[in-house]
Amino acid sequence: MPRVSFYDDVWINQIAYKKAIEESGETNVQFLHRLRKLIPKVIKDDLTPKQKEILILYYYEKLNIPQIASLKSLNKSTISRHIKGGKRKIKQLLKYVLELQ
Repeated sequence: MPRVSFYDDVWINQIAYKKAIEESGETNVQFLHRLRKLIPKVIKDDLTPKQKEILILYYYEKLNIPQIASLKSLNKSTISRHIKGGKRKIKQLLKYVLELQ
C-alpha cells in the first residue's frame, strides 16, 4: 500500500473540521488550504529538532522508516516513535489553533 502524503494522512481528517466549517462558513477546500499553511509552521516552530528532522525525511523526502533508521544510526522503533510523537503534537497544536479562530 503506498504511503499517503502528510496532508492526506488519516489523522488530518480527525481534527473535527466540521465544527470549524460550520462556525466559520468556510468550505472543506478552504479549511484544508488553511491546514496546509499551518502544518509547516508548526513543524518549524513547535517540534523537537529530532521530530522535525525525521518528519521531513519521512513525509517530504519520502524515505521509509528503515532508510531513516540506517541514515541516522537509530533503531526503527525510535524513528517510529518520533514520527508518532510529532504527528500527535501537530494534531494537538492544530486543534488548539483551530478552536481559537
